[in-house]
Amino acid sequence: MRKITLLAVAFLFAVVAQAQEISFEESEGYVLDETIDGQNGWTAGDAAPILTISDEEASDGDYSLKIDVDNVGYIEEGFISGTSRDITEFLPESGAFEIGVDFHIPANDEGEIDLIISDATGQFTTARIAIFNGNVNIVETNILGEPVLAAASPIETGSFQNVKVVIDFEGDSMDYLINDESFYQSDITGAEEAGSIAFLTSGDSMYYVDNITIGGEMSVEDFEAVEFTHFTQNNQLFLSSDSQIGEVAIFNLLGQQVVSETLNDISGNIDLGSLNAGVYMTKVSVNGQTKSFKFIKN
Repeated sequence: MRKITLLAVAFLFAVVAQAQEISFEESEGYVLDETIDGQNGWTAGDAAPILTISDEEASDGDYSLKIDVDNVGYIEEGFISGTSRDITEFLPESGAFEIGVDFHIPANDEGEIDLIISDATGQFTTARIAIFNGNVNIVETNILGEPVLAAASPIETGSFQNVKVVIDFEGDSMDYLINDESFYQSDITGAEEAGSIAFLTSGDSMYYVDNITIGGEMSVEDFEAVEFTHFTQNNQLFLSSDSQIGEVAIFNLLGQQVVSETLNDISGNIDLGSLNAGVYMTKVSVNGQTKSFKFIKN
């Protein structure tokens, strides 16, 4: 049985102090229609010509970073390339913080765009956040150094959507969110500091990136602990809490929702008989908070 403690916040969930923002605006010193390479600390390799400041789409303001289709062959087939910059000046000295990015994904997306957060040496701080096939995919690395898909959640295409990770080194935890809704949590398994942010593309689709927000130290006020447990047995997923459980959604590792039920009770069970054997992600709403966890259907 897995026991989870959630934070149910009475009137203030999180306060993000001294948030910094990169929105690629002229007021920040960015130059329209020019490559991002060399602007405000951004560096880019061979893919620099397809990484430009654009006024075609913006989530807020006038400009955004346009990541164009590579019709020339700047990016070697089967690889990804892009741009990065140092963000240490924006990071708090202590406490949890968040890094959020607005992504515009095309409706007919045929490529991949990755968000990479790493330390000063290039070691990954978070998992690789890879957007492809209409999903935000969390790609962890196993003990052999091989990529492993840990979670996937659908992302709306054709408009800007926010992808965020909350990093708490002191609490040894990370939380991945889409439009402020959590879909995956993990322990700290990579570098124990953040130093840079990067956007990498396969060059197969056109993307826009805007409003990179880097939040300072977070605090939680006026909260109470909510206990929540779950386990599987005899093709049933059993859920229990000391607060009301609302919606329960189960996804396969392709990000496809396969079960959706609303309990509106402090305990209940979900029939798993229709599911194939494999690993599934579950999102549960408890007292207004969302928790995600994985389970294995045998």
